[in-house]
Amino acid sequence: MLPSTRKLLITRKHTGLGSDLISVIGALHYASMVNRDIIIDWRKSLYLNNKCVNLFPYLFDLRESIYLNSRIMIAENSFSDTELPVPRLYSKDWPFEEYHIDMLQGKNREEMSLIVERPMHHLPDQFKQCALLKLINPKPLLRERIDIFRNIYFTGRKVVGVHIRHGNGEILGGKRKSFSQLTIKEIHRRATEEIKLFSYNKPFIFLCTDSPEIKQYFRNNDKNIICYDTKLRTKGKGPLHTNQLGLPSAEDAIIEMYLLSYCNSLVYNPSWFSHFARIVTTFDFPPINIHYECNYGTMAFYHELFNKKSLLPS
Repeated sequence: MLPSTRKLLITRKHTGLGSDLISVIGALHYASMVNRDIIIDWRKSLYLNNKCVNLFPYLFDLRESIYLNSRIMIAENSFSDTELPVPRLYSKDWPFEEYHIDMLQGKNREEMSLIVERPMHHLPDQFKQCALLKLINPKPLLRERIDIFRNIYFTGRKVVGVHIRHGNGEILGGKRKSFSQLTIKEIHRRATEEIKLFSYNKPFIFLCTDSPEIKQYFRNNDKNIICYDTKLRTKGKGPLHTNQLGLPSAEDAIIEMYLLSYCNSLVYNPSWFSHFARIVTTFDFPPINIHYECNYGTMAFYHELFNKKSLLPS
């Protein structure tokens, strides 16, 4: 496949769906700034056994936009970097905070195609993010599942979305020391305290979490809770983005992300998963971060990283 005679930005990401999706938005923004077409390459996905298959077209369709100065393409399974007619520059050796700017500086780098193998959290403001996110649509069958659940459970009701990230061990233990170790009881206490501030009469809670322990605790302590029937791993088994759960786990993640965006309010602990809902939705009340010690996966997070840097290559 030789999809373009222009310089390219190839974005490769294979972690969780929220981070993968926001990385595409960062790539779209950056490619438009530096005058490159973009190829989305989600091969080697953690959700698939076959690492030669591009996950993205199984989950999403793309809309054209006259406002985007880049052509968007999907990598075919047979695509190889060696087909590119121009020199190639890989991001994998660049520091996470630096490579977006520095990789284009220096002799002849402006003529290179970029193969970006790190997260592209190089994001525009939330209004531009919203416009870019709306170019990416779930496949029709996923859209149908979203609409069916929404019509059954959300219609005519006020819904408080609650998202609690756990999959990489940030809350109940694990390697990410930047996250406080909150007990399930403390998580529930913080969430329910915030929910009481809403003026709704007995709000309906839509809970999204990849922890079966958290899900069971909430169900035991709140009667007015609904969860989407996602496939969860058992305690201590790690994140959901794994080929042991496969493509259905990726589909479930997309459905939950979009359902959160239809809630009337949102209580969350930071992640790129809940970032989608926070960007595309105008809630009745400002979203509330129950894990206020951490800004990961928020506007504050990447502004802290990039606000002191130029957003355009010199």
